[in-house]
Amino acid sequence: GALPLTGKGRCGKDGIVALTYASHKGRDDRFCRAVESAVRENVPWEILGWGVKWEGLSQKLQASLDSVRELDPNCIITFSDAFDVLWADSLVSMRDKFIATKKPLLFAGECGCWPQVIKDKDKGLPKGTICNKLYPESPTPYRFLNSGAWIGYASAAEVLLAAVVDRANSLFGAKTNDQEMVSDMYIDRKYNISLDFYSSIFQCMHDTGSPPLPNCSPIKDMYNEGGKWKNRMTNTVPSLFHFNGGGKAHHLNMESKVWYKGQVDSAGQAQAVYDTKLLFGDQMRSFREICPGHLEATRGGNNGRGRHLLSVNGTLRR
Repeated sequence: GALPLTGKGRCGKDGIVALTYASHKGRDDRFCRAVESAVRENVPWEILGWGVKWEGLSQKLQASLDSVRELDPNCIITFSDAFDVLWADSLVSMRDKFIATKKPLLFAGECGCWPQVIKDKDKGLPKGTICNKLYPESPTPYRFLNSGAWIGYASAAEVLLAAVVDRANSLFGAKTNDQEMVSDMYIDRKYNISLDFYSSIFQCMHDTGSPPLPNCSPIKDMYNEGGKWKNRMTNTVPSLFHFNGGGKAHHLNMESKVWYKGQVDSAGQAQAVYDTKLLFGDQMRSFREICPGHLEATRGGNNGRGRHLLSVNGTLRR
């Protein structure tokens, strides 16, 4: 059921809202793959910025702040990148996992220490100092903050985003690097930021192997059971996968093995997916309108990346 709210603003029916930012579909089909995963998991993903001319990360940050300010302070918000993610769970499950952490704000943890790994020289420090000595310790290899996926109460998110936007406007402008700013805030122990060290909610797939960072390869710990990807090392079933950095190499293969890729949709099932509407900008739009022909183009052969086997009037077609 829904969480008790104070009535200041809106929230999702289950006390949680899922947001992303995308001004357009991009050059390939990965955005549509991400949207399909949200549809399949019944996630009412809201896409901010749709149709707005892209001018830089600062507008994503401002749009995120504006949206958070419309929410009830007790509403839980999860925000992720749009083009390299895979939903693998319901929002209710994600909400319950987050509440169990008893944290106000939780960011994805990852193996990479970007961009701090290249910032030592700028600060007159020996190589590896920021990542290996200044960064807070972690019980797992997922020690470093990734700003491409986070979850928190709207009240905590608003304070953080306001600080990030203020800093972006004063220091970075349109070339804002939110990953750098939020990571610095985490290193400085500001804004009650915690990391999802065990990938119970977010699984980042980037791997590392060059000094000063340790060898870390998330894909080696992934296994699929019943169409669900699980992390053997942390003994968790992540809710959202983020194929950041080198992790993009694993995106299509892992997506090809999720539960809905192992079934043949009936005509009615495919129609239901296509008819599902999500909020793009300020308009509800169907999956078919945004991603026409996506199901037919991305199912079936080529390891789940190619043609879709679709049941139409009781017969199969390729």
